[in-house]
Amino acid sequence: MPLEPFVGQIMPAGFGIVPRNWAPCDGRLLPVQNYQALFSLLGVTYGGNGVATFALPDLRGRAVLGCNLSTVAWGLVSGTETVTLTVDQLPRHNHMIQATTRSGTGRAAPPTNKIFATTTAEESIFAPAGSNEVPLVVGGNVGYDGGSLPHNNMQPYLVVNYLIALNGIFPPRP
Repeated sequence: MPLEPFVGQIMPAGFGIVPRNWAPCDGRLLPVQNYQALFSLLGVTYGGNGVATFALPDLRGRAVLGCNLSTVAWGLVSGTETVTLTVDQLPRHNHMIQATTRSGTGRAAPPTNKIFATTTAEESIFAPAGSNEVPLVVGGNVGYDGGSLPHNNMQPYLVVNYLIALNGIFPPRP
């Protein structure tokens, strides 16, 4: 860290204290009257009414993203810590029906004009006389899985303290 930082300079710190002339990047409101140089750089990008107050950036729970004015606007806040996926966001897939067969336990005589479709009368399955085709109705249930609960959407992280310089050298314009 330089001996005297630029006004508005943000730095990560591996310690938990806030040095003099710095503030945590926690979105707090500051009075414009007391921090005119910092307000002239930040404006109301991060909040405040621009007359009496302006806000510091709030980096709590946020990943820092470099600014590219053509695709990502300066001061943009986006993203979420948890996400609930919908069916449309899942890869295309199917669920197979799992079924079992059982031997019949009842006994019945073949109905009139019908024949046994199996070789044993114990299964009681019949087909129309003179036919070897039997319509088969398979019962089954393919249901939904999951409980539509949000899941963690955060990349691996390390928590550090982000600080912003309240006073210092005013950055020269290019």
